[in-house]
Amino acid sequence: MQSTTTMARQLGVPRASADRLGQLTLRNYALLEPAYRDRLGEIDAMRVQDDLYRSCVPGPDPRRWLCLFVNTRQHPAGVSLDHDRAPNTTYRRHGGFQ
Repeated sequence: MQSTTTMARQLGVPRASADRLGQLTLRNYALLEPAYRDRLGEIDAMRVQDDLYRSCVPGPDPRRWLCLFVNTRQHPAGVSLDHDRAPNTTYRRHGGFQ
């Protein structure tokens, strides 16, 4: 398994925040969800605001992704499930997200 620093960079978290991610990341969470394991190479992350990221991995239904919010301001990083399963592309269309 990769280090949390390596996983953080894959999630799009800045290097300075990567060491604060803690043990639970989208990758680790998705490993517990069999429907998402094979798509871990397709993780899509976007910055919602300073120190808050929304990271998603696609599943069998292209409209229902597994998404987590990662708060890198906390130590260790706070990770919470986003019950909205829409992919990040849905939000990027409206602008304001990176």
